[in-house]
Amino acid sequence: MAAIDFGHNHVNVALGDSFGSAIAEERMDLDVDLCATEAMDHAARLLDGLRASAGIDSLAAVVAGVPGPLDTDSELVRSPTILSSWVGLDPRKELEQRLGVPVHAENDALLGAYGELHLGAGRPYADFLYVKVSHGIGAGLVVGGQPYRGSQGFAGEIGHTPLQGHTELCRCGNRGCLETVVSVSALAAQIAHTHPGVETGLRFPLQVNDPVTDRILDDAGRTLGGVLAAFCNLLNPEALIVGGELGASTGALVQGITTSVSRYAQPAIAAGLQILPAGLGTRAELLGALRLATTLAMH
Repeated sequence: MAAIDFGHNHVNVALGDSFGSAIAEERMDLDVDLCATEAMDHAARLLDGLRASAGIDSLAAVVAGVPGPLDTDSELVRSPTILSSWVGLDPRKELEQRLGVPVHAENDALLGAYGELHLGAGRPYADFLYVKVSHGIGAGLVVGGQPYRGSQGFAGEIGHTPLQGHTELCRCGNRGCLETVVSVSALAAQIAHTHPGVETGLRFPLQVNDPVTDRILDDAGRTLGGVLAAFCNLLNPEALIVGGELGASTGALVQGITTSVSRYAQPAIAAGLQILPAGLGTRAELLGALRLATTLAMH
């Protein structure tokens, strides 16, 4: 079994055993959004390298997570505003040609939700919303213990929700989208501005732990929580699970989300809602892909 996790700025691959546990991993930083072909080439090379090192000749299944919407009918990437160089590509077929093994492609946040459902903080819940907060923002919804993809597979694309009063230019062509305010790049710039000597390219999860950084993350959480409160009013989930590089940084982001959801969600909905960080941290997507690969190999 194997997994490929394409983030907006990285490629992470892993080999797994028959139980879906990772036995080897490797990561590469790369602009995935603008370099689709290169990203898939690198993923295949990384995975081939792991297979050679482990002496594994064949794989029963490979699951790949893509940080954007995949059409469930055509299996094509369909959003020019999120993954511009991937539009019209079929990640499953592209990776199968490179790897020579069966591949299943899914949205990355949905795989994060799948990982949390079976291995992480989502195990006690049948209905929950998983939010990946990283270079982009995406959500994976679990309803009745099953991932929900929507009619076309595009459910969970919340990163481009417009925020009133914000005019920051977004890569989608609009202004004031949620991910222009709450994302790795936006918060790294704020932290660098308030911490002399810290570069805007700092890595998350953060090692910085001070009141100013916590205030920045808490404020970002409050902004995100205001948006999530509306989704909680609509969906009435049992839990809201926060993952991604920012969700794993400190408790400040989750605390900010909790403050806003408690303030803006309907009282009965907020009272019955558990808000917590992802149990798998930044590995939810990768481990979710491995778990799904194990399930697919058994059928």
